[in-house]
Amino acid sequence: MTSMRSFTFLIICLPILMSLCPLNSANSASTSLWGKKLAFNGPPCLWQLHPEVRVPALTDLSVCICLKRISSAQWTGFLYRSTERKELGLEGNNSHLKIWLFGKQYQIDQDLSLRKWHSICLTWSGKNQKLTVYLNGSTVKNKLFYSDDAHQQLAPNGTLTLGVSHSVLPNGALKPESGNNLLGEIGLFRMWGKEWSAEEVSSLGCADGDVVSWDLRQWKNDCPPVPDNNLTCGWSNYKINMWVTVTNLKSPENCSLALEGITRNWLVNIFPNNISVQDIYVSSQSPTCEVHLDEDLPKQSNRVCKKCFGCEVYVSVDPAANVKTVQTGHFCPAEYELLFQLPHHRSCP
Repeated sequence: MTSMRSFTFLIICLPILMSLCPLNSANSASTSLWGKKLAFNGPPCLWQLHPEVRVPALTDLSVCICLKRISSAQWTGFLYRSTERKELGLEGNNSHLKIWLFGKQYQIDQDLSLRKWHSICLTWSGKNQKLTVYLNGSTVKNKLFYSDDAHQQLAPNGTLTLGVSHSVLPNGALKPESGNNLLGEIGLFRMWGKEWSAEEVSSLGCADGDVVSWDLRQWKNDCPPVPDNNLTCGWSNYKINMWVTVTNLKSPENCSLALEGITRNWLVNIFPNNISVQDIYVSSQSPTCEVHLDEDLPKQSNRVCKKCFGCEVYVSVDPAANVKTVQTGHFCPAEYELLFQLPHHRSCP
């Protein structure tokens, strides 16, 4: 669902060795922001989208943020901008929400009570020229646009900050602005490349974004996230992206077995009883396959069956478990990607 979601490296050596380890050094247990919050108590705390995360041009979009105010001062939830203008953003004060879209600001008569979590979602349909604002799952504003430019879209490769507004200098550097910083906390931020319906917005509590996700690898920051056990989210369906290496030392004639079947049998044996494999899709197979065998294994490389391929594994967790707990993994943490489904519990109303 997201461009920066990393794969998991799975090594299967049949029938001698089985192991599962992440492809890169960062793993979901250390980089997932689920169950954590960003505390904004004043400068110099800055969270900005990592320059390597590219937001594409979007004609339809949805963005959701979960935040808590602890001060009556003006505040900024987030701002995404190009070098020329503020493309998309959320600000507010004691009496209004302020939405930025394509360089223009729109005000909504709506206050956010202090010291309570609030979920605010914005959706945009380019085809219908419609902006919709949702507060805690309910629609608070529908605005239709009548423009000569029916092809307005979110500018690509912009800069994004959380909790603070910013400008872009001529050299491309990001400069934080002062005067309307958020004093409070942010518990979730996600962006999707489609317009969610009202029913879907009310069910997005645990779904991660496919453009920007709630993962530390997508962000640059100078103040660490804070664990919060009250930020829980029960979810059932997950997608695991894997890179698989199959090495059969004993029966190389079994190299003709279906890759989906080999992977399924292995996962069924290592998963706990509450996780069941639903579907497996092989997405790519490498023509070259390097396998580094353990020194204790027999040196029979000419008789070894080796296959390397990428796959997507869809699993179900029953009963639904907290996202943070599942992402931590039951084995050398794997990457679990949330699938869209009604959550059993949400931390943000």
